[in-house]
Amino acid sequence: MSAQTNFFRSSINVGKRACRRVSTPALNNWLKDEVDLQRGTTPKARPVRIYYMTQAKIAPPTFLIFTNQKEPLHFSYQRFLENQLRAKFDYVGTPVRFIQRMRKREKRNTGGDSDRDE
Repeated sequence: MSAQTNFFRSSINVGKRACRRVSTPALNNWLKDEVDLQRGTTPKARPVRIYYMTQAKIAPPTFLIFTNQKEPLHFSYQRFLENQLRAKFDYVGTPVRFIQRMRKREKRNTGGDSDRDE
């Protein structure tokens, strides 16, 4: 086989990997069970807490990460997550994107009777 044929086959495999969707439960189980988030901590004093992750787009694979901070993830922390994701879900050679969102918190009722219907 020629090098050109190997390159062509390799690029087809990368294209197939880029068009794959990972389910939200699979991502969150991976995040909870297999990723050592303490090892990928940021240099900031307040640790980043990742609540959950979901895949928003397929090509290129784009993942929404819901965290406790508005500030973007530190580049080294994002690279750590990207490398872990590539290793687990075989996204080798595929560009992977992350979009970070701050999780919206539900307002709690303070116990007042103003909301009740009687």
